[in-house]
Amino acid sequence: MRTEPWPLEPPQASRLLDRLSLQLGKWDMHQAGDPTVLPDFLVLGAEEHRALVRRAQTAWAAQCEMEEAVRAQPACLEAVGVPAELCEVVATAPAPGPRLTRCDFHWSTDECWRISEFNQDVPGGLAETAELDATVAAATGVRGMRPAGDLAAAITAALAPWPCIGLVHATAWSVDLQQVAAVARWLEAAGHATVIGSPANLQWRDGRPHLFDRPVDALFRHYPAEWIPGLPDPQAWLRVAQEVPCMNPLTVVVAESKRFHAAPAEHALGLSEATQATLARDFTRSCYPRAEGRDAWLAEREEWVLKRSYGRMGEGIRIGAALSAQAWEEALDTALQDPQGFVLQEFFEPAPLWFSHGMGYPVVGVFLVDGEFAGYHTRVSRHPVIRHDANYVPTMVETA
Repeated sequence: MRTEPWPLEPPQASRLLDRLSLQLGKWDMHQAGDPTVLPDFLVLGAEEHRALVRRAQTAWAAQCEMEEAVRAQPACLEAVGVPAELCEVVATAPAPGPRLTRCDFHWSTDECWRISEFNQDVPGGLAETAELDATVAAATGVRGMRPAGDLAAAITAALAPWPCIGLVHATAWSVDLQQVAAVARWLEAAGHATVIGSPANLQWRDGRPHLFDRPVDALFRHYPAEWIPGLPDPQAWLRVAQEVPCMNPLTVVVAESKRFHAAPAEHALGLSEATQATLARDFTRSCYPRAEGRDAWLAEREEWVLKRSYGRMGEGIRIGAALSAQAWEEALDTALQDPQGFVLQEFFEPAPLWFSHGMGYPVVGVFLVDGEFAGYHTRVSRHPVIRHDANYVPTMVETA
């Protein structure tokens, strides 16, 4: 893995960034006055690319087996933090429909790839992955490398059986509209009818879901599953979970919980040896916060990271090695007051790379659609925690 700057002069780079914003709908070009797109490529070797895809697919298969095992145990659903209002439908819903996931890899200082998260619900970066990487590669005229995957085609193919697709998003964030608007463009180009709205606009009438009084055959949900109980009519979504194809199904709320990966150590799940080996190799050790472990976690502060069960975009992550002993104790005690809302994960140290803006920590997201590779989404942060203000960098794979 290496970085390479765009072979453009500043005026050319500026015009390309304007094109990304005005023609391809990359609306969030700045964050607090700083650009969100770095004029660099992150370049993977061909074998490195193949290895990452294999690991992501193996991890996805292991997660699917584990998800089914957790769904079969009501006590386990509660333990991993699934909202009580969703537990029954999550346990009884039919086999999940089309799935869109993103597996996030960090290169660590011990020179290996580590999976920090497997985003099973509402992964971001769809428009950038499907449209910006190829546009930047063509505009810069780079040789010996290319974008990999075709996320737009993969999503369109997964939703091909249904003529009219309803797309819902969290309407308070324009970046979410940016994502579903891109998906709607791809679907419409393939001949589908689309309706975009808020999840609160969903109604169940005459035996099928409606958005803005328009019946839809399937749904694309870009709205966190754990927020569904707070909607004005969550019952419509519970009906959808049982009867309507949805990318992604509500059942992904199980694997989206950060506590999910602690479940094998806490519950008898009966996982296959292959899945156990994959989980041990690819995912950091996790455990539920408990009062009896407090003294050990305080003493081993630099070995642990504290996360919220359903935190997003780096929200609420507390790295013990980056905190004072007092701050870590306060964070741990807060978690122990609401233990089901948090998880402890073993710390690993990500390795930085040089980019045009200086040192940065990259996370390479591997998109999968129904377990098949569909593209890359790489973000770069000035600090080890990847947050909402991380920069986007096009990802290329060497061809020679």
